[in-house]
Amino acid sequence: MIGITSLAGLAALASSAAATPTKLWVEDCTFADTYAFNKAECELTLSNQGDKPIRVVEVEPLRVDDRAKVGALVVAPHAKAYLPLVIDSGNDIGSSRHAFRIRTDEPGHEERTAAARGFVLTVIESGRPSVDFGVVGVKSGADTKSVDLASRDVKDFRITKVIAAPEYLGIKLDPDGRKLSVTVDEKAPWGFHTDYVRLATNASAQAEVWVGVQFDYHGRVVAGSNPLNMGLMQTGNHNEHLIRLTETSGKDFSVGQVDFQGFAGETSVAPCSPEGKAGCKLLKLIISDKQKLGTLKGSIDVGFPDYHKVMRIAVWGLLVDKNAKIEKLDSEKLLQERAGSGKVSRAPSDPSVDIKSALNSAISSAAQTAPPGNGPLLKWTVANEALIHGYQIFRGDTESGAFLLQSKQLIRASDQQATSSTYQWRDDEAVAGATYWYYIGIVYNDGHKQQLTGPQKVVAK
Repeated sequence: MIGITSLAGLAALASSAAATPTKLWVEDCTFADTYAFNKAECELTLSNQGDKPIRVVEVEPLRVDDRAKVGALVVAPHAKAYLPLVIDSGNDIGSSRHAFRIRTDEPGHEERTAAARGFVLTVIESGRPSVDFGVVGVKSGADTKSVDLASRDVKDFRITKVIAAPEYLGIKLDPDGRKLSVTVDEKAPWGFHTDYVRLATNASAQAEVWVGVQFDYHGRVVAGSNPLNMGLMQTGNHNEHLIRLTETSGKDFSVGQVDFQGFAGETSVAPCSPEGKAGCKLLKLIISDKQKLGTLKGSIDVGFPDYHKVMRIAVWGLLVDKNAKIEKLDSEKLLQERAGSGKVSRAPSDPSVDIKSALNSAISSAAQTAPPGNGPLLKWTVANEALIHGYQIFRGDTESGAFLLQSKQLIRASDQQATSSTYQWRDDEAVAGATYWYYIGIVYNDGHKQQLTGPQKVVAK
């Protein structure tokens, strides 16, 4: 079975091969490391390999808060043009990809997708804060869970206020602004919920922090599949899915209005058996062929008039064209080229240069030379950096802290997986004669953080 988690980021694999090779090559761009809820910029490179000009007539961001600085441009024959983008990092953490749909007047290649890629940091020590209540119900009573919102990236960090939260969640913020408590109200809709509590911070680097809240509310009627993973679907295949609805006491019930959120489809209700067993119904869901291709993520709100309640059923899947060629996902080369590396296809005339190896070599050489200055010099060596994006330096006045981020820029990992990598960093702001404690922190590719070393005592000279 092919899991949708693997497929969601690889929708491009399912696109049909064009009959005529394109003359317009679009190279993804990379934006600089930034914190969540910030703006970043980069430029897509468009190369016209043909003998006729090609016009870009529209650039559509696939995320609502992203934008292109220009909506149209012309790429001259055998020339390049640059398309500037503005990226809103939003609630991203870790490796981040922002896609744009580009429409052109090139016959047979009127539409294509390009992306801006980068890395998004968070000031929160726990990475992506969240609380998971699991299954809750009317008989279990109210439950409260808390999450710590500490930061070592920002001095005197605190949450200043609650910007927004679902009305069925009880929210309490501790007076020091560093702990949030959440309670699920018994009036919450039935079904599966993934919500966010939006919080404002006092940090100039990151104006907001979102805390994820997840729970599955089991009421009088329970869905057999919630969330519903529909997997890979192709248009024209009558993509029908069955969801069993069961009344917990075995009583008969009626299904009222069904509303779709985030996707297009239709539903009907049938008995669970020819005999029409009481307390059980089948909700038939059919995905519309008018649904836009790509990742499908949304929900169905099912009404139960007997109880004056609504159940939310989360659904996700991947919809591709009926003629799409599906490539195997277990190929190491495929995953590297399409998912992990961020590389794009190059025009035949492009020179073959292993830029990654060249950069790794330069970083490795530079790391052997100590940074100038007289402050404390930290050195460390890491053997395997396959999952590491970079490093941060934290300093405290005592062994127990408090510790605060000192390195203004993330120290990027060299990604030399075959050999060890050595790094050096000097604290230019240390006061001569003062005693400090330092530790090195790791930032992984998914954005979460961890200490590489314990606190080390250093006397500044």
